Amino acid sequence: MRINNNISAVITNMQLLRTEDNLTNVMERLSSGLKINHASDDPSGMAISGKMHTQIKGLERASQNAGDGVNVIQTADGALSEVTNMLQRMRELSVQAANGLNSKSEREAIQTEINSLRTEIDRVSNDTEFNTKSLLDGSLDTRVYGEHFDRMYVSDSVTAGEYKITINSASTQPQVNGTFSVATAGAVESSMAGVVKINDVGVQITEGMTGQDVYQALRIGAEEAGVVLNADQNDPLSFTSEFYGKNASLQITVDNDNLRQYLGLDAEIDGTTIPANASAITQEQIGVIKINDTEVEITTGMSGEDVYNAISTAAAAEGVTISAKNEPLALSSANKFSLSISNENLKNYLGISSTAYSVAKTVRGENADVELTREVVTGTSITVGFGKQATLAQDGNHFVISDTSGFEMNFSVEAGYTGDISMEVTSIGPMTLQIGANENQNMTVRIPSISAENLYLDTIDVMKSGGADRAIKTLDEAISRVSEIRSEMGAAQNRLETTVSSLDQTDENMNSAVSRIEDADMAEEMTEYTKNNVLQQAATSVLSQANEIPQMALQLLQ
Repeated sequence: MRINNNISAVITNMQLLRTEDNLTNVMERLSSGLKINHASDDPSGMAISGKMHTQIKGLERASQNAGDGVNVIQTADGALSEVTNMLQRMRELSVQAANGLNSKSEREAIQTEINSLRTEIDRVSNDTEFNTKSLLDGSLDTRVYGEHFDRMYVSDSVTAGEYKITINSASTQPQVNGTFSVATAGAVESSMAGVVKINDVGVQITEGMTGQDVYQALRIGAEEAGVVLNADQNDPLSFTSEFYGKNASLQITVDNDNLRQYLGLDAEIDGTTIPANASAITQEQIGVIKINDTEVEITTGMSGEDVYNAISTAAAAEGVTISAKNEPLALSSANKFSLSISNENLKNYLGISSTAYSVAKTVRGENADVELTREVVTGTSITVGFGKQATLAQDGNHFVISDTSGFEMNFSVEAGYTGDISMEVTSIGPMTLQIGANENQNMTVRIPSISAENLYLDTIDVMKSGGADRAIKTLDEAISRVSEIRSEMGAAQNRLETTVSSLDQTDENMNSAVSRIEDADMAEEMTEYTKNNVLQQAATSVLSQANEIPQMALQLLQ
């Protein structure tokens, strides 16, 4: 029996302290609800849960980002819905204006409403915002840099890079020239009175009008017809269409041959046949063509070129000009001339509707001669350019370049420009949405400009001849463009809504995984707590008894 070292008490106390430590840890887990309260509790679990918490926070923020993206698209789509309604109204007005029953004042009222709607579309384009960020003014569109072009629109399939075209010859405007000028013209005589029709606009020329009166009357009519008259009234007469390319036409009709000669316009007869491409003459088509007093016999087996050469010889003899054999057949002369054809089938073969000389002159512009720079493949390297299947469509100076996979570049070229045009397409502009918890987990949303200029609405003028028909075509294209933009935005919105659902589901699963690592099992911990509590009480009781053992030594000393 020893009194200096109570081994029983030491051992019991050590066990008691160990039980108290275990009980403290259990109570900490019970009170916090966490299995891991310190890194020492589970070093690997702590590392894993830390990474998972980072992901969870990122997923929650990404879900909110995607939700904000949905709100942006819904805001833009709501504005575009109103733009579509306005475009539909403009088209309805254009159809109304195309009706020949409308007076000038009614067409003015229609144009006034169209102008008002066009201004409102520009306001929507400039003022539609989300969090002060403009949505429809083109600031969220792909940026294309370069010179000598504007109104650029590129589809999503156009990749960043440099695209080049070469314009060898520019689109031309239809033009009709005469010799009339105010400086040399006398007053209109009674035999010259008549009507000059510029496209569909008639200009009455009456007896006694001075050269200046005639010029002013023609200028007003030309303006209404969408035609430009020579600015200097002393220059030779020149009518020029406002439009470019082979789709643009200009027709000047004079109902009095004396008035035609006064204006210095050629008499002309037009056909549709291109001699260079025409088939050989059949038995049913043989006959005689007579230009003034010169006859030409057309026989079986003659080729289109043979027919052309025979007519050309007769025309030259009568001082009549003939078109080139690779162009639609046309005869013209500064003097009055006549044409007769003995066979109706021959007349149809030549594509001539009237065999009397005509004082109507119809001309068309020419499309630009354009070359596309194609992509060059060298080994595994590709120099960016247009694909081998890319095609070019023209409407005057309005170009559309298309290729497979939805590739489209739609733009206008500077009038009269020839030479190289380089267009640098960048990835700058579209809005980037962070829709994932990690780096580069994002998507881009592109919203092209819907301004009146980019939709070509600024070209609409129903007051001019043919303006209503052109407006209908322009508005059809504008409605199609806006519908395409809304379709792409709708697809983006559906993707974002799916992204939100996916992120929320992943977040739920990640939280469940973290819970299994970090959260305490309360039932298990309570069992452990009860065990350690009982052990603590037992150890305390035993320690009390162990401390009584040295007291027994006193009995030996008595």
